[in-house]
Amino acid sequence: MINLPSLANSDFLTLRADLDAFVDAGVRGVHVDVMDAHYVPNLCFSVDMVRSLRRNYPELVIDAHLMVDDMGQYIGALQEAGCDAASFHLDSTRFARRTVAQIQAAGMRAGVALNPSTPVDAVVPVLPYVDYVVLMTVEPGFAGQSFLPGSLQRLEELSRLRDRENPEALIQIDGGVTLEMAQACAAAGADALVTGVFTVYDPSLTRIDAVKAYDVFMANAGFPNDNATLAKLAKA
Repeated sequence: MINLPSLANSDFLTLRADLDAFVDAGVRGVHVDVMDAHYVPNLCFSVDMVRSLRRNYPELVIDAHLMVDDMGQYIGALQEAGCDAASFHLDSTRFARRTVAQIQAAGMRAGVALNPSTPVDAVVPVLPYVDYVVLMTVEPGFAGQSFLPGSLQRLEELSRLRDRENPEALIQIDGGVTLEMAQACAAAGADALVTGVFTVYDPSLTRIDAVKAYDVFMANAGFPNDNATLAKLAKA
């Protein structure tokens, strides 16, 4: 199981301290939300954050989640910045397969994201070609939301489709993941979890202690950290 702390949960003024704590606790990959205030009504990070992360934390796997209207204009910048994996929302373009190919041609892993209102089977035409699928379990654009009812059933459906169409593709869960939901998602077929305020950003714990508590819980549940799987998100 891959643990990808979502940096959108950090206070920008203490982001460096959070990152240092995560690395000290054994985190080997992070999730970076890039927004344009058009596809979603919010701004978070830009590609400059990816560039800064690569410069200061060269060993981290950087997973960029693009909540933008025009993914194509970001691919070259993400490649130059040193991004490992980049996902875009399936409903943001009419040319999903071409966009996947462009991301992969730039040397990055390519993912597509499914909103809660997007039918799971909408991914089928592009599923054989992607490296991973991001299943949104909250509405995109804001951190700290609760896991939406029905999301586990959608994950189970996606897992069956993945096993049929592209068994090598990873499934990433993004949004509202508690410890209990982390275990349930892993059991239902998820390979990576985007973690936030309910786990590694638990305000009652230090960042190091929160990561350790999450790791112990998942290991005891039979889903320990898996760096071999994380390597599938590293730059091609």
